Amino acid sequence: MPFCGNCGNPVDPGKMRFCPRCGTPIEAEFTTTPPPVPPSYPTTTSSPPPTSTIPSPPAPMMPGGLFDPRRNGYVIHEKTWDWGGGDILDEQGQKIGYMDRKILSLRAEIKLTELDGTMAAKIHRKIVAIRPTYEIKNANDQLIGKIEKKLLSIRPKLFVLDPSGNKLLEIRGNFMAWDFTIKDAQSGREVGTVQKLDRWKDVFFGGGIFDRSDKFALKIYGDGDIDRRLVVGAVVAIDNMFHDETD
Repeated sequence: MPFCGNCGNPVDPGKMRFCPRCGTPIEAEFTTTPPPVPPSYPTTTSSPPPTSTIPSPPAPMMPGGLFDPRRNGYVIHEKTWDWGGGDILDEQGQKIGYMDRKILSLRAEIKLTELDGTMAAKIHRKIVAIRPTYEIKNANDQLIGKIEKKLLSIRPKLFVLDPSGNKLLEIRGNFMAWDFTIKDAQSGREVGTVQKLDRWKDVFFGGGIFDRSDKFALKIYGDGDIDRRLVVGAVVAIDNMFHDETD
């Protein structure tokens, strides 16, 4: 098909005298070569924003799982034959998870797992530290908090810290380390309690390094604003520091 030599519009020399687009006389100039395709130029687009180095907020805890923020009560039952391992129960006595202690671990590592064996968190002793310290990590082995024991204190006292060392919770116990109160380190508001349920076993049968059968009840106040991994980890640390003689 002929094309206008000026603008490239298709024309019919037998019927048209002028290009209907630009008005150029067809007899004067037309061509059978298609007009060249105009060059394409890359469009300017904004570069994608750089990937943030700030870690995303942790995914919500599994609904109904071990650390569901709606849970306000736990019973941590350590068993002698598991050498520090044991069961984690809810307030109704239903099993909701396990403690799996790593045998012959210098760091006294304990994994906290769901019923299906999925690791939800773990806690272990920090080897090099000025004061007895336990670290709590998530399922991806990332540090989420620390438990530090206060030295030179007549009554047991611990602090729950964030990974940067800021105080989140203060935990104070009675002289026998049977009853503890958990308070917000900033406001002083009481947010939970810990009680040793088998306290009289220690009185009548004694304790010691070979007695690892302990049971604790944890009560949490509030509406899920406290990371359950930290307070359950704190109970494990209390047991290790004051009742299992590992610190």
